[in-house]
Amino acid sequence: MLQLINDNKGNPTGVFIPISEWNALKEQFPLPEPWDESVPQWQKDILDERERTSGPSKRIKWEDVKGMLTFKDK
Repeated sequence: MLQLINDNKGNPTGVFIPISEWNALKEQFPLPEPWDESVPQWQKDILDERERTSGPSKRIKWEDVKGMLTFKDK
């Protein structure tokens, strides 16, 4: 049985699907597994080409990126 998940104000925020129903849905509508982290070769080729053409001079360090981000309080 599907279960609706609500936040503390009663707003729907998610759905719980029993594994038997999830497996039946996956058989009916095959999708790539979300935990499949393999990168297709065509994406690797694009990244290799970007690296070759732009080189390390275009890279930004994570510390610099974090400094550029601004966060607003909710």
